[in-house]
Amino acid sequence: MMERAELETLVPHKGRMFLLDRFLSWDWEDDSFVAEAVADPSRPFFDEEAQGVPVWVSFEYMAQGIAALSGIQRRERGEAPKVGFVMSVRDFKAGSRFFPRGSRIRIEARELMRDGQVVSFSCVADCGGERTTAILNVVETDRDP
Repeated sequence: MMERAELETLVPHKGRMFLLDRFLSWDWEDDSFVAEAVADPSRPFFDEEAQGVPVWVSFEYMAQGIAALSGIQRRERGEAPKVGFVMSVRDFKAGSRFFPRGSRIRIEARELMRDGQVVSFSCVADCGGERTTAILNVVETDRDP
């Protein structure tokens, strides 16, 4: 397991814009991970009226998890983290409109395809059985953060 403070060293997102709370596990065999975020009112995107985080924010949870996975892999090879970008989000399906205040969102992703610097991941954000799914296509740049 890896906590927020260490994860933040592996991604370009800092401070309030870093949304993950911990990495629960990762697997190099199939380039996958399990992470967790909390629908915390002190974080960006929290909707006071709805008392939750809009479910569309889950694709950012997913993207930051992918960035953290890349950062872990690069660190283990003795390399610095790289900046990446989401090229597209496909097949986004949400089980609800909001993640309720204080709820724990479990983010899982597995690499589907890699072509050079372009990578596709199948992702799930689960909050109490309500599942949000998407396929994220990302590209890792040659720029350092």
